Amino acid sequence: PIELKLNAPSNFSIVGFGLESTWKGNMTVVGSLLDTQLMGMITVEKGKLDIFGKTLKLKEGKVIYDNHIKNDPLLFIKAVREVDS
Repeated sequence: PIELKLNAPSNFSIVGFGLESTWKGNMTVVGSLLDTQLMGMITVEKGKLDIFGKTLKLKEGKVIYDNHIKNDPLLFIKAVREVDS
C-alpha cells in the first residue's frame, strides 16, 4: 500500500499552454501501485491565462480531489479580463 503526503504551504508554479500560475495546498496519494487515488486540494495564489489572444487574470481557483469519483477532480476557476471603458 501507498500513502504519500504532499504538502505545499508556500507557492509552486504551474506553467504551460498559456497558463502562468502559482498554487499552494495539500495532496495525498493512497492505494497500491496499480490502483492509486489522489485526495486533497490546491488553491491558486495568483496567475494569468492567455487564451484566444486575450489575457485573463486568475481571481480564484481550486482543484479538489475527493473520494466521490476516483481521480476525477472538481475544478473551480474564476478568471476575469479587465478592459478599458
